[in-house]
Amino acid sequence: MKSVKLHLFQVVGSMAFHIFFFTWIQCSSDIRVREVQAAVMGSVTITFNYDSYWYKNLISSWCRQVSMTECENIVDTSVANRDEHNRRVFLSQNTERLSIVNVTMVNLQCWDTGLYKWRIWTGTDYDIIENVLLQVVFGLPPKLHVAIYKLYDTVEMNCEYNQRQKWSKAWFKKLGHDKLQWLVHSDGNVNMDYSARSIVYVDETNRVLEMKIINLELWDSGFYQCREAGGETILKEILLLVTLDTYEDSSDHTTFSTSIYTSTSPNTIPGKTYASPVDVKANISNGKSSNFTEDSIIVHHRTWDILRWVLLLCMGLCVILFTFYQKFLGELKDFLYIHICKH
Repeated sequence: MKSVKLHLFQVVGSMAFHIFFFTWIQCSSDIRVREVQAAVMGSVTITFNYDSYWYKNLISSWCRQVSMTECENIVDTSVANRDEHNRRVFLSQNTERLSIVNVTMVNLQCWDTGLYKWRIWTGTDYDIIENVLLQVVFGLPPKLHVAIYKLYDTVEMNCEYNQRQKWSKAWFKKLGHDKLQWLVHSDGNVNMDYSARSIVYVDETNRVLEMKIINLELWDSGFYQCREAGGETILKEILLLVTLDTYEDSSDHTTFSTSIYTSTSPNTIPGKTYASPVDVKANISNGKSSNFTEDSIIVHHRTWDILRWVLLLCMGLCVILFTFYQKFLGELKDFLYIHICKH
């Protein structure tokens, strides 16, 4: 009987250890985010390396994160490029053992700013090969507001209007030349994808439509517009850049090129954090044509790091319970036997 219990303990302990080890490794893994900065009307080529031995004959794609759960495909290795991007996004692939994929985006615009992913479809799910935070920050229009916030910060975007603008208003995120994603409306409605993080407030006295987004994510980076009903009248435009605190410089995998441009300082709103494009990266070429690399690698530790320590504590408690199980059980039997005999 004891040998059976011992064997059972060894089996359960071994399984628990392997489960814990696998979970620990997975939870402690990093999300690598490559930060790429580019100029309006410029182009950028991003190179991805991955082992094609594990992803042989599988479809890979370049997508843009548009919500917490959705990454919208722009181009992949099986079909032609989609909508407007088929004139601005190109890819080339080398299918040797160490596969190399180049993604080139040309004629970049402010609204191309955002979080992109290179991913591979495994048949049941996507494996994210790499995350790319693209920031189109050079050569911006002189009057464009540029707001820089850190990850998980809160941003407030105010949209002023006059007495004649009595129609309803809304904040949008521009994802393409003719593509808008509505976020909040002056009637109080909030996009479902933003309902947990966004608040809308209308100050009718001062004629201001305010949108607040809490717990900013990297994919919140982008070009925002406040528009009057119908979308024809643009009341406000803001380029939002969500960044991490630290990053490690790297220049191996991205080529950046631009046409002639000048750096300009935007208008500011009191009490907000705004920066000129030149403040983001100082080593630009004073308005002359150039070819150079603006690339950095950001290592973003997952919040799962907390979870793995909780798992470690739980596993430690389980080991203690298993180790002293027989001792506790024996003492309990002795106690009950003595207690029963006395009565």
